Amino acid sequence: MEIPWDEVQQIVLRITTSNWWLKRRLAIVAGLSFAASPVPVNVTDGRGRRVACASGNTIKLPRWARTMWVILHELTHVMSRERPAHGRAFARTYIDMVNRWMGPGEAARLRECFGRNHVHWKGKERKARVRKPLTDEQRAAMLERMAKMRAMRKSKNAVSESV
Repeated sequence: MEIPWDEVQQIVLRITTSNWWLKRRLAIVAGLSFAASPVPVNVTDGRGRRVACASGNTIKLPRWARTMWVILHELTHVMSRERPAHGRAFARTYIDMVNRWMGPGEAARLRECFGRNHVHWKGKERKARVRKPLTDEQRAAMLERMAKMRAMRKSKNAVSESV
């Protein structure tokens, strides 16, 4: 159900000024996975956008996205700035947000949906894998392997087309 624009702004303000939200901000200091920003969250109407998004402390909500589920999803991005954007900490925080602002029944539905769709939200968070830059030799070897694979595919396609 689409929520009227003035109500959307009130909901975001109510959530982001609540003790619940503020306590999670303190988790930054403790070095936990939450990374909520101390500045207010801005909400724009998402005019001209097809998708809802969060960027820094701004969430953009086109008309179709003005539902409680999407508002909480985008606010979760503001609170949990982990990479990848939809990792375990994000999923856990989203469940917490839904539980607090929509109720335990809806949170249970979300957990069930996560389970059906293999969304990981339990257990330890994984650190993002940082790749070391390739050496010149590694890059040359990789390019050579890629050239061989392309040549093999090309010859395979040529044979299948001639048949």
